[in-house]
Amino acid sequence: MECEAFYVFWAEIGRRMNMRDIPQSREEMIEWSRDYEVKNMIPAETNKEVAEYTMAELLSAVPTRFGLRSFAVTRVALCLLEDRVRVGMMQPAQPWFFHALTHGVMAMNWTAQRWFLLPRIYPSFPVKIDLPKATGERCPKLHPNKWQYRPWYRPESTGLGYLQNKFLVAIGWYSEMPGPHLKSSGYRLEEMGPFKFENSAHEEVMQKAAELQGCPVAGPWSLEGRCGEEPSP
Repeated sequence: MECEAFYVFWAEIGRRMNMRDIPQSREEMIEWSRDYEVKNMIPAETNKEVAEYTMAELLSAVPTRFGLRSFAVTRVALCLLEDRVRVGMMQPAQPWFFHALTHGVMAMNWTAQRWFLLPRIYPSFPVKIDLPKATGERCPKLHPNKWQYRPWYRPESTGLGYLQNKFLVAIGWYSEMPGPHLKSSGYRLEEMGPFKFENSAHEEVMQKAAELQGCPVAGPWSLEGRCGEEPSP
């Protein structure tokens, strides 16, 4: 059921983005995807370059001490790739025992989560979905619930929170302390993208957002809310 819901969710997003010829079922989508891979996924130096940059970004938080990052890149991460993807990205094959180790650990994790963990008490979202209170604050902003190696949009902490962040930077979990250079004040929908376009085309961005979700963006995340005003009905 979760797989079917996943397909329905992304297929609807595709339709709202005016994509055409989206397969009508999850099974058809899987078949189309595999057929496309067989015809188009071939080894190329550009694929290899993209793979190396992607691996470096995904594993940037893994410490380099004791060869941990090298082990993760050359062994574990590559074992998680399908063979067709690995060949297309010109990455080396891994010994069978590394595959066995990787899939064994994944199976243990799957078993523990399915059979030994209680259901979530609260939903998990990338950002806080609770709307801020209407205080008239000018330009309220969003913060993610999780942060990458470079802690973009992470609020600056004080007291014990500051010491915790210093510790996480010291062990290599984060690259640096949060600050204004990493937009610690947060972000808004209309400001997303390259810095040079941060203050451009806000009306067009919100119009596209309204088309995607099927209704205007309202409340504190609207352009009126940006100014601390209540949007007109």
